[in-house]
Amino acid sequence: MTSKRIVSSIQSDRLSNLPDTLLIIIISSLSFKECLSTSVLSTRWRYLCRETRNIAFNESEYVDHSVSDKKSKRISFVGYMSQWISRYHGRYIESFEICFSLPLGFMAEIKSLIEFAVSRQVKNLVIDFKDPSWTINSSASWYAYLAVKLPVCVYSLTTLESLKIYACGFDPSKFTNSGLPRKLSIGWIQFTEAESLLSNSPTLKSLSIDYCWSVDIKNIAGDMKEVVVDNSDFFPKKACSFDLPNVEIFKYSGSVLSFDVKRMNRIIKEVYLDFFCAEGEYAKPNRRTKLDGTDLSGFLNSFRGARTLSVCPYLLQSIQECEDPSSLLRPMDTEHLVLRTRMHVMEFKGIKLLLDNCPNLETLTFDIIRRSKFSYTKSYCGICPKTCWQNSLTYKSLPKTLKVVVVRNYSGLFNELNVLKFLIQSRRGHADGSMLERVELYMHNSMEESQRMLAHEGAEMLQSISGVVQECVRTSALSRKWRYLYQETKNLSFRESDFVSPYITDEYSRFAACASFFRFVDNWLSRIQDQVVESFEICFSNPVGFEHKIEALIEYAVSKRVKNLVIDLSNPAWRNYNDISSVCVSYLHFIVTLPKSVYSLTTLESLKIYGCKFDPSRFTNPVLLRRLSIGWMRLENLQSLLSKATSLLSLSIKECWGVDMTWMAGQFRELVLENLDFSYMQCSFELPRIHSLKYSGQVFDFYFDTMNVIIPKVYLDFGEEREYDQPTQSTRISGEVISRMLNDLRAASTLAVCPYILQTIQECKKPFYMLQPLETRDLVLRTKMSTKELNGIIILLKNCPNLETISFDILPSSPFQRTSSYEGIDPKTYWMQNRTCESLRKTLKVVVMRNFGGSSNELNVLRYLIRLASGGGNALERVELYVPNGMEESQAMVVFAKAEMLQRTSKHVQVLCAQLLEN
Repeated sequence: MTSKRIVSSIQSDRLSNLPDTLLIIIISSLSFKECLSTSVLSTRWRYLCRETRNIAFNESEYVDHSVSDKKSKRISFVGYMSQWISRYHGRYIESFEICFSLPLGFMAEIKSLIEFAVSRQVKNLVIDFKDPSWTINSSASWYAYLAVKLPVCVYSLTTLESLKIYACGFDPSKFTNSGLPRKLSIGWIQFTEAESLLSNSPTLKSLSIDYCWSVDIKNIAGDMKEVVVDNSDFFPKKACSFDLPNVEIFKYSGSVLSFDVKRMNRIIKEVYLDFFCAEGEYAKPNRRTKLDGTDLSGFLNSFRGARTLSVCPYLLQSIQECEDPSSLLRPMDTEHLVLRTRMHVMEFKGIKLLLDNCPNLETLTFDIIRRSKFSYTKSYCGICPKTCWQNSLTYKSLPKTLKVVVVRNYSGLFNELNVLKFLIQSRRGHADGSMLERVELYMHNSMEESQRMLAHEGAEMLQSISGVVQECVRTSALSRKWRYLYQETKNLSFRESDFVSPYITDEYSRFAACASFFRFVDNWLSRIQDQVVESFEICFSNPVGFEHKIEALIEYAVSKRVKNLVIDLSNPAWRNYNDISSVCVSYLHFIVTLPKSVYSLTTLESLKIYGCKFDPSRFTNPVLLRRLSIGWMRLENLQSLLSKATSLLSLSIKECWGVDMTWMAGQFRELVLENLDFSYMQCSFELPRIHSLKYSGQVFDFYFDTMNVIIPKVYLDFGEEREYDQPTQSTRISGEVISRMLNDLRAASTLAVCPYILQTIQECKKPFYMLQPLETRDLVLRTKMSTKELNGIIILLKNCPNLETISFDILPSSPFQRTSSYEGIDPKTYWMQNRTCESLRKTLKVVVMRNFGGSSNELNVLRYLIRLASGGGNALERVELYVPNGMEESQAMVVFAKAEMLQRTSKHVQVLCAQLLEN
């Protein structure tokens, strides 16, 4: 071995030469997951991780909730935790953390884990049983019956310094003075005995109350340094007083209460106030907002010693509503002010009030949050957004102290620019020479390219106002050399919606705004260098008067040899093709014709054309074209293009009429046909490599002659067909056509069907024999749970022998009653009859119901499936019920109670009920 290798070997082994006590200290500073990975380093390190002083069992790091066998994974995870602590060698633990959502069925194991931590005299204990899907405290209140109770041994643990309890029941009165921690965090529980906890907590320095309900506390008092109250409901009195002479950090989020501040520290490091999620927005001042404005102004005066103050939009809106707001608010010692704002005219006066009452302000931060639903151009209480910041404003103190202005989520809109221009110009001409040093503008990473360019234009305008103010437009903290690099982008996107406000209804004003949009596009393109452009997008809803501009932009894209081209001239107001297929409307709108140069563009890989005239037969050599999307037009001669585009993998046709196709073939992986008007009543498909097939529209006579052996996803929606009360000859024919289509698509692994399919497949002669067995493993039933659909559901269930997952997507109900009989079917007794599906006993694992409302038809089908599973096989693992977000709390509590009732009907099936998250 050479000398260099010997030295290298000695150096690399220095860590392992340390004594075990030091190594344990080192690995204890790592995260628990990293600590466990050290066991593979060498034989010496193999068992050291079992003496770490920081243990953390987090379900999210071990269990993937998206997989179908989540239940077995959770069982394995609990077994792993129990096994690991049984092999632990250490005598003491610094911190112990267990995060395990809704530990129903694992009460004994969880209790033993907590008792293990107590036996090792743990100092920092975290017990978190909340569900990741919970967003509000009412979500947890519906699960209150599942709460695990804190073991008795924790209350008398004298070594405890920090305790965090989420969704775990406990009795604050049981804590002894010696057992109280210095830091306490409580969340997602009913906190009715908070008063007794605070009265016996002289050593408590940090208190956090997160998403609790029924918080029965009149006075938060003590020697605490940090107090956090986050979205908690105070009940029965909507009031709370504070006596915190030594507090340094105070954070409150939630509804406006009747606040009473008895004592507060004169110098507070940070104050955070957020009444946004509780109070929302209002269009006009009212009695409630005036009262809230008076209360919040008094509340702010209590924190006038705050060095950093962060406020929300509702506070900015309401403090201006009280009588004589300028005299009510007192001067503050704030040096760093954070305004969470929508930059709406409603908030402008509130912003001015705070600026005028912060004479020592050094840093001003605007944290732009989501946009308001109200118009940004409309005046409010005599305040005009266009002239508000242009008036003669006297902030004598502000220019002397303000050094830095920061705008997060900057987008370059006129309200933002007006405020920034005022702040920049306010420093001019000051006698002592003090001035604003820099303005930092941070854009959101997900901002569209066209909006980003507009934001840069606004920043350049601000830069031109003053040569001293530093421009910092960026998606991250970048230097000035990045200033013009955005002009080298290879992906260009110009969308009317990003530049022209949808609130402009006057035709003349809108035309002027659109003309300004095209001037900006021309100006921007004139700066582009000779680099290659890969993607080009133009979206414009009303091309009348601008057709030549649009055609010139398309010509420009062709000259750059683009690979991806998007031309979207559709109008968001259109509902379907019937709105524009008439001769009159077509003549007025379809005035833009695809330039000839596009047809011979050989570099094209992706093409999207909406609301634009074009002739598919004129394409000469589209050999590289892989994705084609066509919509909102009369579509003829498409077959000519498909025969030439041999590399086409994805085809989407939406809202077209006059589609003159009788045969469609190709190597498509994806095919989407959405609400089309075919010229002929029949169409054949040869798609041997199809992976995803989606059809929405009317029933046509489709023939799927050659299809892939396994089709991962098929979606069928005949929602355009009218509902009917009684079977007719037409519906019977439709049922036979749809049954034949399902037979042709029986290789679908995932099949999604609509209510019309469930109604009609039962109408044909011998429906149970008409439909052949399907290979579907995941069946999605989009249903209204109408009596008319019940036979259709049974037919599909019996013809899916390999079914593993059933999903019910509950749609809005029909005008007629669901409980009414249909063709002799009584919905109350239908699922109680002997309707056996033997294959489901062995294969069905998961049942999902979205938009669960607890109706009798929904509960009956769920009971049937649970009962079917308990009859043999025990394959069914869980039933997942998702309640819609818009449901009132009282109704939701009833729904969750019904879900709990379902759980009692089976010991082998886990019933989970949660709130449906929006996409």
